[in-house]
Amino acid sequence: MQIVEAVALISINETLIFQIISFLAFLWIFNRVMIRPLRSVSKDRSQYIQGIQTDVADSREQVEGLFNKIKIQEREARQAAQILRRELEEAANSEAAEALSATREKVARIRQQAQQSLLQRILDERQNVEAEAETLSIALMEKILSRRLTT
Repeated sequence: MQIVEAVALISINETLIFQIISFLAFLWIFNRVMIRPLRSVSKDRSQYIQGIQTDVADSREQVEGLFNKIKIQEREARQAAQILRRELEEAANSEAAEALSATREKVARIRQQAQQSLLQRILDERQNVEAEAETLSIALMEKILSRRLTT
């Protein structure tokens, strides 16, 4: 039987030192080439995102301010419209009252003229009836009396 010597898994010699130096050189180059630019880009992105977030917050505040101004202007416009509507209603009511009053006066004048005209016609017709009645009564008396009456 043969005895096998166990070789150590890790042996410390010049190759280990060379490998450590190579690994450190790789890390330094990797840090320079990859890590620093990535950190720089990441930092720039973070700053850019923070800038955008502050811009968004400012924009929201501006929008809210404008929205509040619009609400105030809308409220003022509604109040002004209500006042104007009341004024127009009052003006329309006064014009309607004036027109109604003028129409009533006109109707009263027309009625008065119609009454005067009717009274005049009645007087004229009465005179005509009286004249005819007188003529008829004379004619009737002459017939009844069989003689001519002198007036």
